Amino acid sequence: MIEIIQTANASAIVMIALLVVLITWAIKQTQIDNRWLPLLDMAVGFLIGVVVYFAWRAAFDSMLVAGLDGAIAGLVAAGGYDAVKSLLGGSK
Repeated sequence: MIEIIQTANASAIVMIALLVVLITWAIKQTQIDNRWLPLLDMAVGFLIGVVVYFAWRAAFDSMLVAGLDGAIAGLVAAGGYDAVKSLLGGSK
């Protein structure tokens, strides 16, 4: 049973990170200053984590854990997006 819960939690975190990457990509197309993106990604990840908690309670132990997992996934997504972009030779 513990393995099923851990797998559900891991897949929820990956889903949150992918959603944050898509939202980050959309925000980068606007005139918002890019220096605020990591903070914005963390906040968006937190909010998505809380929404996922209410939609899929089996994935998380509590709402705080869901929010923190979402915030961490948001920061990882922000860093991963920039890392892949720099590896592929993209410019600012």
